[in-house]
Amino acid sequence: MVQEKSKWRSENLNLTFVVLFTKPNPNDCLRIYHKEQLIDEIICDSHVKKIHVPIRYQTDVQFLMISKNNENVCEFYFVSLSTPLSNNKSLRDKMPHIFYTLDWQTKPVVPLQDTEYFQIWQNFSIPFFGMQIHKQKARPDYRNKVCWKSNIKMIDSNNSYYWHDEQCNKTFVRLENVFIAEFRPGHLCFIRRPISGSSHINVFRDINIDFDKNLCHLTKFTGKNITIPSSHIFKFKKIQTEREYLDFIWNCLLIWPVMVSSWLNGKL
Repeated sequence: MVQEKSKWRSENLNLTFVVLFTKPNPNDCLRIYHKEQLIDEIICDSHVKKIHVPIRYQTDVQFLMISKNNENVCEFYFVSLSTPLSNNKSLRDKMPHIFYTLDWQTKPVVPLQDTEYFQIWQNFSIPFFGMQIHKQKARPDYRNKVCWKSNIKMIDSNNSYYWHDEQCNKTFVRLENVFIAEFRPGHLCFIRRPISGSSHINVFRDINIDFDKNLCHLTKFTGKNITIPSSHIFKFKKIQTEREYLDFIWNCLLIWPVMVSSWLNGKL
């Protein structure tokens, strides 16, 4: 715990923005400003980018899209904190850490009747850090800047730690045990591993459900097969594009608190 905590105290922490460029073009760029001063320039050479902005700039970050033909658009999906970059290629590191508000852990959850789901969803209207920038777009034709402001700091409390953002006055905890694979076309699945209990959003070559035995057979791109109870697959979709990939992840993370609450109460 001490080593883990010290990693998050590093001066090299970043705000990590996951964005989608509509038309990758190495001649286009996304310029990043702090207090009207240019601090970085991101080349738009792929659809999905993870943009790391040093945490010291968090009180005022501005993004300006520059496109030679005025066609490229930068759309924002996720914002989170990330520790200093490493060469670790685990699934966990392929997407930034997500931070949920502490509220969902303290409110009574898990509906006893299906009719109570609407009330539960109201409790999770703003479940994680950075939702206010989701779907904002930096458009070169409008010359508009997408702005970000935060003042998030790690706080120690009773031998544990959490994060508080003075800008939005909310407290956050880090999402644990969720692994997210990088994009590739295939069958994107949100599953729970039966033995470890960890959750995965992973891409498989094929998926088959045996309704008679209540089993789900997942085929990896290596040809290896994984079989899990059908109750442990929460969402799946065949995807072809990066936008479908990011939308799927967004929807999974929205329902994740309800999933955890159900597991803790023995509903799943």
